[in-house]
Amino acid sequence: MTQARVADKLMLAGAAALPRGPGLPIEIPRLLLAIHEQRPDLADRFDLATPAGRADYIVWCLSDGRSDYIAVSELARSGAFAGLNEPDPDCLLEEPTPVTGLMRLAWRLRDDVRRAFPLPSAAEGFVWWFFLHGARELGFDGLVDQLARDDLNHPVLPADDPGTPPITRLMHHLWKARPDLQEAFDPRQSEQRCGFARWFLTVGVHEHDLSWLIGPEQTAWLHAPWSASPDSGVSNLMAETWRADADLRLRFDLSNPSDAEAFVGWWKTHGAGHRPEDRDAVGPSPAYEARSGVDLVGYTRGELGIGEDVRMLARACGSAGVAHAAVDVRPDPSVRQGDRRLDRILVKRPCHRAVVFAMTGVEMVRVVAMRGFAELQGRYAIGHWPWELPAWPQRWEGAYDLVDEIWTTSRYTYEAFAGRAPVPVLVMPPAVELPRNYRAWRRAEFGLPESAFLFHFSFDFLSYPHRKNPWACIDAFRRAFPSKREPVGLVVKAMRADHQSPAWRRLQRLAQGDPRIFLINQTMPRAKTIGLMASTNAYLSLHRAEGFGRGLAEAMLLGRPVIATGYSGNADFVTETTGFPVDYRLVPVRPGQYPGSEGQHWADPEIDHAAEQMRRVYEDEQVARSIAEAGRRHAHGMFSPAAAGRRYRARLEALGLVDAAADGG
Repeated sequence: MTQARVADKLMLAGAAALPRGPGLPIEIPRLLLAIHEQRPDLADRFDLATPAGRADYIVWCLSDGRSDYIAVSELARSGAFAGLNEPDPDCLLEEPTPVTGLMRLAWRLRDDVRRAFPLPSAAEGFVWWFFLHGARELGFDGLVDQLARDDLNHPVLPADDPGTPPITRLMHHLWKARPDLQEAFDPRQSEQRCGFARWFLTVGVHEHDLSWLIGPEQTAWLHAPWSASPDSGVSNLMAETWRADADLRLRFDLSNPSDAEAFVGWWKTHGAGHRPEDRDAVGPSPAYEARSGVDLVGYTRGELGIGEDVRMLARACGSAGVAHAAVDVRPDPSVRQGDRRLDRILVKRPCHRAVVFAMTGVEMVRVVAMRGFAELQGRYAIGHWPWELPAWPQRWEGAYDLVDEIWTTSRYTYEAFAGRAPVPVLVMPPAVELPRNYRAWRRAEFGLPESAFLFHFSFDFLSYPHRKNPWACIDAFRRAFPSKREPVGLVVKAMRADHQSPAWRRLQRLAQGDPRIFLINQTMPRAKTIGLMASTNAYLSLHRAEGFGRGLAEAMLLGRPVIATGYSGNADFVTETTGFPVDYRLVPVRPGQYPGSEGQHWADPEIDHAAEQMRRVYEDEQVARSIAEAGRRHAHGMFSPAAAGRRYRARLEALGLVDAAADGG
């Protein structure tokens, strides 16, 4: 047994993707490029080919983007944004602290600030605006590094009282900016300097929301015993707060020990708003468990094929005794959330050594960016990524940073990743299982003729109609059965079809005038969907590409003859001995037909050959039944939850992610 090597995904995703350039003194990390690639709205808004577009994009990421994606803040805190806290070479300034890349972003973000502080001439005024107002207003305070804070806390006037912190650059600037402070405190007098320092660290930081800039020495003074009564339990912060509040002075006489004790009690209950650490506390990242087993992240309730992927992963793990839990991700709002089979194992965050993301690599970028890297720390992340074209697009390779391994469902998908992926890629055929109650459905419940020989095809419009190619099914059916006297029919089951879309209208036009063709556009419970399939005689899929082909495998488990394009993922299990493959020729994917398809190809099924296979299935019942039975046995042996579970367990055990002894589910 070997121990799995868990990559530092934060470091990989934080590596520079786009270098610094004119007007942009900050590098853009790989994760930000990956986010840009999977967000069409951002791609339209920010042209990363131009310096202005890159600068505006990184401004968005560090302002609005941080509210969308926890991972952006994690990258910033890790130092991933090279140049973020380094001096801007186009705007040199020594005091009070140099203008940094972060400050330049703030300046770029605000039109009013650019007008008020033209750079580089008004650099000093701009720096003070940033620290006194801008950093907090823009949410940039957590991105300011310690060097800049140290510069602002550099002493400029001593405090003659050894127990009082000195006057810093920040304090001195505030004193110069406020005439009332100049009247109240004369820095030429030692006692008043000390008084001003005490006022600033207690009242001033509260008024100006500057507690985030307090240094360690100043914090230590705040919590040190009050010099006037060191044994009373009153700290300097408590005493100065009391001194500045007339109501507190009337209520508590700190020269009286009993009043001092009562004041300490009051402070513990009511003084939180005066404590800097309570106003700006950022708790440590939670310490997540890492037990033997696997967490499955996906659309656990979504009624769509990729949702079934995560549910079957859970079923397979349970069959193999692999401890597992599930983390739910919400898909497109149009997807119904009615499947509750995994509700009993849902958790808020991962808790096992391995985590499998059952979603596209592009979607994994979004999910990890939103949830953050902390959940993946110390965990072996596996991408169970569906993909339907011959190659994973180079521009999406940032997704590789987030995984330690990729599981593919077919040899076809394996080839799409294996050529360029920097991580292991394995073929792991999935689990496919029929729901127990599918037999309850009959043809009459779908409005279908009882006596006709029915071919069936089903698809989801979210899976891209040009890939699923439903029009070819109608074309092949009409060529196979030009005479309307034969008792045959074609059922095309769609879900989530937009009635206004050109693809759906084209399908309706092709079916129009032929009563043998039945179009159904409905999202059904899984048992009803399989019941519809079971009520027909043969399954037809003239797709252009499939990463796997779950519908084909389900039809095979039902013992139905399967006629399918002999290309892509289903070629692993739809062969001459288990089904009826259809010849094809490779054609380029046209623009707009499928995302990430630039320069790629897929299959164009030979319609005449498809029609021949349909006639063969219809006319030769014995051959159709024999091949369908061979397909059923093959699908059961390859795709049963027990078989898939054994594959998963063997791999996870080899990596040391699952204990060799049975874990239980």
